[in-house]
Amino acid sequence: MQSVKNKIRYIIFIIITVFVAFTVAFLFFLAISLFGSQSHSLISMRQLSAELTPSDHSYTLSEQGQTMLDFHQCFAFIIDASGQRIWDYQAPDDIPQTFSLTDINSMSRWYLNDYPLSTWNLDNRILVACYPKNSLFRYDLIMPLQQMMLLTLLCVPCGILIFSGIFIFGTRWDRRQKQKQDQARIEWIAGVSHDIRTPLTSIIGYAEQLEQSGEAAEGWQHPLSAILDQAKRIRLLVEDFNLVNKLDYGIQGQKEIVKINAVLRRAAADLVNAGLLTEAYDIELSLTEDASVRGDEKLLYRLFYNLILNSIRHNPGGCQITVSLRRTVFHRITIIIADNGCGYPASILKKNKQTHNPWASHGLGLFIVSKIVQSHHGRLKLSNQNGAAARVTLPAVHP
Repeated sequence: MQSVKNKIRYIIFIIITVFVAFTVAFLFFLAISLFGSQSHSLISMRQLSAELTPSDHSYTLSEQGQTMLDFHQCFAFIIDASGQRIWDYQAPDDIPQTFSLTDINSMSRWYLNDYPLSTWNLDNRILVACYPKNSLFRYDLIMPLQQMMLLTLLCVPCGILIFSGIFIFGTRWDRRQKQKQDQARIEWIAGVSHDIRTPLTSIIGYAEQLEQSGEAAEGWQHPLSAILDQAKRIRLLVEDFNLVNKLDYGIQGQKEIVKINAVLRRAAADLVNAGLLTEAYDIELSLTEDASVRGDEKLLYRLFYNLILNSIRHNPGGCQITVSLRRTVFHRITIIIADNGCGYPASILKKNKQTHNPWASHGLGLFIVSKIVQSHHGRLKLSNQNGAAARVTLPAVHP
């Protein structure tokens, strides 16, 4: 399911990327066009022509017109119907006095002797304004409409391929980098856990020897027992930490067909043998239906062990614990572990409705339970119904 969501997300991202790319390209060319049109009109030829006054086969340019040309470092001239230059303003020496048809044709390409220019029709004469060399870039693109449409159609798949390639490459590169970081984290945690377990094993071993031998000094029996209990607790925390790390990165044992009733009975029996289920607790196993799931038996055992232990720890004065199993729709089973004790705190029920690491701030017990349920494609729901109730829904298989 997650892979399908990722694929859909990738497709949507590609479509949005292509759409944004074409939108940006359109805006870019629109800006170029607008800027280009403004560049062509750095000098308004209409306004410049209005500043010219005819006089005796020539023209007189007003001071405002001269200021306009000087501001843009331009020169101007007028050509009559015979190609003669009849007027000019600051025309350089490389501008001819007489223009042939070839010269006039070259001006239609917007350049004259490398001077960018603009033209204007003035009383059957041509008014030319030239800009400094290398100050403007002017280019005329002429293409048949069919070729332009074909080019546009080709740009779409090419753009999609290019951006898809960039996106796929970036995604794979990002995934490789994340895998490297995850692997480094796994190795680092495994190394730290090993470094903690090594001295911890020695502490537990020597503490057990002293406790069993009875050679501890008078008054040290209770502290010695506390040291042993706390050392074992630290060892269990290290094991839990390693388990969470493995579940976080999808590292599990081989999945097989597991009979849930047998796992539930073993978890309850181990709690009784460990002295945790005392006479203050009454546990009832209502397992009238037999069901199996595909999963890791050790993890499933840990799941139910933690949930039953949770009822014990949150009700130190004792309570009645009920463990039941029933089949639901769509080939799924629901295991309910409920008690008539104080119930779950409101903060835990609120966290149960969240999806991203909801148990990170409530210790490793429920966090491990949540991770194990997720790794088996199940669902965990906590509620208060005359006490605490934990519902674990898992996909069932035929044994």
